[in-house]
Amino acid sequence: LERINLVSAVILAPLALAAALALFWTGRRILFFANAAERDSAALSRAMTSKAALVRGLTHDLKNPLGAAYGYAELLEDEMVGPVLPEQREMLGRIKGLVTLSVTTVNDLLELYRDGSDGLQLQRVPTDLESIVGQVAADFQAEARHAGLALTFDAPAQIGPGDAAAAAHTIVGTDPSRVRQILGNLVSNALKYTPAGGEVHLSIRRPTKNDTRAAVDVRDTGPGIPAPYQERIFEEFFRIPDDHGTAGTGVGLAISRRFARLLGGELTVTDWFEGGSVFTLWLPTEHAGSARSPERVA
Repeated sequence: LERINLVSAVILAPLALAAALALFWTGRRILFFANAAERDSAALSRAMTSKAALVRGLTHDLKNPLGAAYGYAELLEDEMVGPVLPEQREMLGRIKGLVTLSVTTVNDLLELYRDGSDGLQLQRVPTDLESIVGQVAADFQAEARHAGLALTFDAPAQIGPGDAAAAAHTIVGTDPSRVRQILGNLVSNALKYTPAGGEVHLSIRRPTKNDTRAAVDVRDTGPGIPAPYQERIFEEFFRIPDDHGTAGTGVGLAISRRFARLLGGELTVTDWFEGGSVFTLWLPTEHAGSARSPERVA
């Protein structure tokens, strides 16, 4: 027994020492990684604070020139510098509408990045999707003609008077101003990246038995988006490496997807089999029959 105890002590003592050293090393590593995580968290917090400050500064600076542009459009509309033809008055109305939409987007950015903000306010009401898409298509017709592109929208044909005609419309319970912002951004991007002579086409897919969502497709005949980047383009400030020098900031699609998700929908992109890309805004059709009070969303 004495020999066994001696041998056991000789064997177990180094094992105990090794276990103690392993425990000490593990504790040091845990402490190291905990400190590293704390430093990374602090760095991330500083980066987010800096980005929020940058966005607040930029959006604040954008509001002044946009307001000035709206004022000049009103002066022209009021014939302060001469008569305005009906066609010119319609164009001025479009300009004012686009400037107003831009100011709304700027205000949304300020709301998203304001310290202590409790989210954006949504006004969900029964919305005629065909009407919204038609307005967006009309807003960008001048830009499309200037770029040498065809901008088309196939509105569903009216099938008759009364209730039958109403059935030809797709009604969704959503915020029309947000939907218009998203579609305006998608159409603007499609026009920007589609070569002259191409086409940008808007269409609506109605709910089916298998999918109760409504969808708006914005299809272009541009160069398309490589598969590895089809999700990354929705990240803030991401630009496809080989974009042929096309101007952009890389925030439009990120904001659009965020708005789409706040509306209970989604924004996706796929390849078009004839070339180009198809961006799809999916919108739920629930609660389309009645208006809802404004709500705050994170």
